[in-house]
Amino acid sequence: MEPDNAIGWWLLAQAYDRQGYNGMARLATAEQKFYLGQATDARVFALRARDLLKKESPEWRRATDIILSSKPTPDDFKAMARQG
Repeated sequence: MEPDNAIGWWLLAQAYDRQGYNGMARLATAEQKFYLGQATDARVFALRARDLLKKESPEWRRATDIILSSKPTPDDFKAMARQG
């Protein structure tokens, strides 16, 4: 309901992590970092999330969106290409 609530994303990341949903935990952390303006950290966590999420799922696509909106480096594009 509040996508720009960084504390909410942090709490959600903790909940996902405790339940063993590692990809979703990384994505929630990427969202938190994104809304805090920490683009580099957001990109790192989104790349990690893409490794763990089902390819082409809405969550995988959101991780891709975060990467693309956070000034990815050429190495980031290479990592994305390896992941598909």
